[in-house]
Amino acid sequence: MTKSESRVSLVGKQHLLVLYHMGCLLGLIK
Repeated sequence: MTKSESRVSLVGKQHLLVLYHMGCLLGLIK
């Protein structure tokens, strides 16, 4: 795995976590 690939996977995981938490917050609000 190259540095760029590992960086992309890290960003992807962080993005998924952010979307997950946002979904939970929206679910709590509704």
